[in-house]
Amino acid sequence: MNSEKPKLSSFLAWPVVGAALSFSVLALMTIGIFILPFALLGLFILLKWGGDRRSSVGLISGLGLPLLYVAFLNRDGPGTICSPYGNGGQQCMDEWSPWPWFLIGAALVATGIALFVRLRRALG
Repeated sequence: MNSEKPKLSSFLAWPVVGAALSFSVLALMTIGIFILPFALLGLFILLKWGGDRRSSVGLISGLGLPLLYVAFLNRDGPGTICSPYGNGGQQCMDEWSPWPWFLIGAALVATGIALFVRLRRALG
């Protein structure tokens, strides 16, 4: 077994793939179906040639990034939010509560980072 510390550069590649996978699932009925092949290709590349598989805990962090983005998009919710539009018009949208999205996204990002830090400390 290799007792060398997992590399930070390898860890940072995994959240990109995790974010792409999570986004493709969240947006599956629109653009997600077109993102999914690239996410799977990235996953294959990291598994085949990515080097340090111990850094794959970064995938967990990546899964939370699109959830944080959804929380940001719904930051004025919950409810119907109206804003000025064009020449005196008004645009109204229904927004969800951002808190469930934020809490789950933040928990996933923090879990991935905590596991990586713990793994690095355990190995040296």
